[in-house]
Amino acid sequence: MRPATSRWQRRSRSGASDLPDELARAALFPAFDDSSFVTGIDMHVDGGVALT
Repeated sequence: MRPATSRWQRRSRSGASDLPDELARAALFPAFDDSSFVTGIDMHVDGGVALT
């Protein structure tokens, strides 16, 4: 595990373990049918770090 990733995990309330994949899924969310009812959002993809 890279040092930057382990620091992120320690600060994350969710214990984000697979950061690159989680970021990619969030970035691609608007491209899928699951987002069909979403018209606009501010998505904070930080594993809860902003809450600390």
